[in-house]
Amino acid sequence: MILTDTDLVGSARHWDLDYLSQHMGDGMFTVYKSDNHKFKYYSDKKAMSLNEFQPPTRQVEITFRDFVQLIKSKDKNSSER
Repeated sequence: MILTDTDLVGSARHWDLDYLSQHMGDGMFTVYKSDNHKFKYYSDKKAMSLNEFQPPTRQVEITFRDFVQLIKSKDKNSSER
């Protein structure tokens, strides 16, 4: 989740994506990806019993730095359309 345009914490105003990618370290973070920009909730346990079920999202583990690059590449691609 990314919050923008908020005065929630004044000391965090300079925390843009570049700042965070430099300071978050190389730890792995869970990110959910969707091919169609829709994120629907489903229960893993219940879905296991459905043979035809195709999960609408997939879970991946990436660094925050890679997450920022992914966001920036998506923004660039959407602005070129």
